[in-house]
Amino acid sequence: MEEKILVHKYESEIRSGKGFYEAVRINIQELVDFLVENEVEPTLNMVVGLIRSNRSSKALFEERERQILKDVPKILRSSVNTGTAENIKACDEIIQRANRLLTYSDNSRLIDFSKWSIENNKVIITEAVFKELEESSSIYIDTPSKKAIYEKAIAAKKALEDLNQAVINVSQRGLGDGLKVIGIAPANRLLTFSILEVHGNGDVELIGERFDNIL
Repeated sequence: MEEKILVHKYESEIRSGKGFYEAVRINIQELVDFLVENEVEPTLNMVVGLIRSNRSSKALFEERERQILKDVPKILRSSVNTGTAENIKACDEIIQRANRLLTYSDNSRLIDFSKWSIENNKVIITEAVFKELEESSSIYIDTPSKKAIYEKAIAAKKALEDLNQAVINVSQRGLGDGLKVIGIAPANRLLTFSILEVHGNGDVELIGERFDNIL
């Protein structure tokens, strides 16, 4: 089949998805900033793993403490304040906030972190992420059956528009108060007079009496 035709985008879903991605990015960036500030080199797999599993940062900061103390004589190590306990507490609070955002959002299933990155300690959402979001929130004419219906719908729309314009353009009588017969309208709609009426079940009815109003 030739190139697919876009017929609808769920704009509210796209806006919601982008807003969610940005909220997640901010959360991850907060964690990255904290790790960098405290001399822990972050990777995307590391921070996403911590957040998704709601895992404590204890191992990271205990390793940092070992690195700080490795050249300090054992007798002096107890006097060195590495800030490990405080860092673990503060970092775990950041992890828990980010985890709550992922856990309680319907949008969390959309995230494919393989298309995110950390560059120069900045969390980056690639264009591929937004493209996939738009694709998943769009409706296309992409099958032969859809195309057949689409072409009939376009032809019907054009015919109805032509009918409506033709009826409006001719001289009319008898309705008063500026009312005019139009081409098509929902059935039983008050103060609407049309040549064709569409019923709730999809049936289209020709209203012959309306021709009495057309000169």
